[in-house]
Amino acid sequence: MARTATTTPGNVARVLRIVHEDGPVTRAELTRSTGLNRSTVLALVGELVERGLVHEEFPAAGTAGADRPAGVGRPSAVVRASGDVVAAAVTVEIDTVAVALVALDGTVRDRLVEPQPSVPSAAVAVDAVARLLD
Repeated sequence: MARTATTTPGNVARVLRIVHEDGPVTRAELTRSTGLNRSTVLALVGELVERGLVHEEFPAAGTAGADRPAGVGRPSAVVRASGDVVAAAVTVEIDTVAVALVALDGTVRDRLVEPQPSVPSAAVAVDAVARLLD
């Protein structure tokens, strides 16, 4: 996709952060919360959908939403963070090393904890993380 002035990395990240942190939101809510115009939000969401980072759902016509009463206007698409994209979250504490796989939609896919006999050094923690990720 050719990058345009409307799909700058900062705006893309801003929209993704809102969807990730606030949960499913409509495009209309994204427009209000970012202060960007509708066509810019449409382009940004389109880029995120293309990258597999979010999904859009279209409500049935005639259903009410937070942004409009039933039967008024077109329903605004609901944008949800993808549950297919995961990141590894690592926590090193004085007695454990933990690794969790967390999806972009906030669901924890897996979590493993390895107890440590003593406060782990950086090298020990890195080795424990590697074992847990394996």
